[in-house]
Amino acid sequence: MENFDYMQLVRMEISRKISNLLDEEKQKVFQLINFVGIGIDRLVDRNKKEKETFLKFADLMEKVWKGEKLCSKDDYESSAIELISKLRKLKEKGFDQARYIFSDLQDLFCLQYQDVSRRWKILSLNDLQKIRIGTSKGMSAAYFYLLFPKLEKKDVEDVSLKCGLAVNTADDIIDWYDDIQLGLINIPKEEIENLHGVTIRNNRVKHVYKEELALEIKYIKKEIKTIEHLYREADKQLKKTVPKNIARGLLEDFMNSWLLECKEKYLLG
Repeated sequence: MENFDYMQLVRMEISRKISNLLDEEKQKVFQLINFVGIGIDRLVDRNKKEKETFLKFADLMEKVWKGEKLCSKDDYESSAIELISKLRKLKEKGFDQARYIFSDLQDLFCLQYQDVSRRWKILSLNDLQKIRIGTSKGMSAAYFYLLFPKLEKKDVEDVSLKCGLAVNTADDIIDWYDDIQLGLINIPKEEIENLHGVTIRNNRVKHVYKEELALEIKYIKKEIKTIEHLYREADKQLKKTVPKNIARGLLEDFMNSWLLECKEKYLLG
């Protein structure tokens, strides 16, 4: 079994243990959030009319949050509707964090629209980092709101951003080969000379030569050092924000699985 498959199984088991810490209603919300999150990646991978699909889902979520009864067209849409419906019910029962989760998820779909709008463009490091920061908080914050409902909103935003950014940056290095073939160029303009196997014109990738795709090992090593720094910052914020307990330990394991996968993929573990 490839390491990718193994690490997927590790994360699935960690998610199961996290889910077991929640009551029945929040368990279902947690499971649906994970399903919807995986679905976002699949929408990107379709490489078709997903830009408009992200905005459609953001609009759909708004309507369900306001109480409209909608019919679903497929399993993914049905899960998104069910998720927002359950968040709305939790809010009505006094779980005020549900509205923050809803808002973050809606923002995430809008940000994904912007993200896929950059297909084939080579962005500056500053612009690329803005995208990573923008898409880092949504899913991560939901975990913290569900597991640690007594945390202040500002604390959740701070810790979820740092944790999400560390994981997102690791994921970009893990999936760079596949992402480039989808037109998502996560190597900044300032360092694009480290990428081989593409034709570039006017800061756009015009052609990908799949068999020749390669990244300079020096660039990969430098990025892993950056990721390790982000992980240290995230770990520091996590320990500062959340007392030591089983839930925090599971989140640490979940985060570390991405760093471990990144290092093992490039034999740097």
